[in-house]
Amino acid sequence: GPTFDREGNLYVSSIFDGRIFKITPDKKVTTIFNKKGVLPDGMAIHKDGRLFVVCLSGEVLAMNTDGSNVTPVEARHQGKPKVGNDIVFDSKGNFYVTDFTGHFADPTGGVYRFSSDLKTVQPVIQNLASANGVAPSPDEKVLWVAETCRNNLLRIELLEDGVTINPIAGATIPYRFTGAPGGCDSMRVDVDGNVYQCLIFQGRALILNKRGTPVANVVIPGREQGKHMGTTNLAFKPGTNEVFIM
Repeated sequence: GPTFDREGNLYVSSIFDGRIFKITPDKKVTTIFNKKGVLPDGMAIHKDGRLFVVCLSGEVLAMNTDGSNVTPVEARHQGKPKVGNDIVFDSKGNFYVTDFTGHFADPTGGVYRFSSDLKTVQPVIQNLASANGVAPSPDEKVLWVAETCRNNLLRIELLEDGVTINPIAGATIPYRFTGAPGGCDSMRVDVDGNVYQCLIFQGRALILNKRGTPVANVVIPGREQGKHMGTTNLAFKPGTNEVFIM
């Protein structure tokens, strides 16, 4: 769940030991959150500077970037999302969360939007097999979603409310990923609308244009020797052309 703040500090989550790290531009590493039983995954910085975290253990948390004032976000839609994987804000302060549940025979995952006042949650799309990455297009008219268990990249055109799927354009699958083991994990979209999709256990990230057509395959050094295969997520450093891959 890598994300940068406005000062160029990078925040990363260590899911299974319940920790969140802050890495300064001069590479000083500190632990800002450490709680047994909580599994922090996707993270995003709110426009007010707070760090929002979704957890595989079900929590949605807001906190200051020094780890203080940890506040749970309690709102849910019929108990969902149950397993938070990724999170992304829109320009109005609403945020989307993927529910990383379900599989081929029981597709219970989906994407949910939390309102900016943190009081309501609305489903955007449901019945997915482990919804994972989520990212809006620059104009926020399209929401990209990675569905891990089916290895699908979904392109969802939204109406102005940011929740309702356009009844004409709808939700499409412009690309299905291949390769084993692993599949599509988290993603980001750049200012030109290109989609950067990480492929876990494959040591690579695939870049697709705004129509969902592959334009580049980024192979991590050492992949041929079986190193750095767990490519799960990435972040753009604000004000630069640098991409940091987890």
